[in-house]
Amino acid sequence: MNQGLHLMISKKLVDVEFGQNGILYKASPYSGAFLKHFETHYMIQLIEVSKLLSERFNEYPDNKLKEFMMSNIDRWGGEFTKEAFVREGF
Repeated sequence: MNQGLHLMISKKLVDVEFGQNGILYKASPYSGAFLKHFETHYMIQLIEVSKLLSERFNEYPDNKLKEFMMSNIDRWGGEFTKEAFVREGF
């Protein structure tokens, strides 16, 4: 994951902001144009799911998002192969 993130940062596809709550990674202005080049069924589904997640959780403060993640991670099971990392990372 780190290698992918650093690659996207180096290609100016991801912006990094440092704030009082930690490090924030967000899509750069170039991300949209880059993503428009992908037209596979999987990519279209991924974009739709990303929109739904953004709409659902956009207004959640960090502590509420963490609470939601921690209360549901056991239900999601194998979707998180490194759940220990997620649990420790929050």
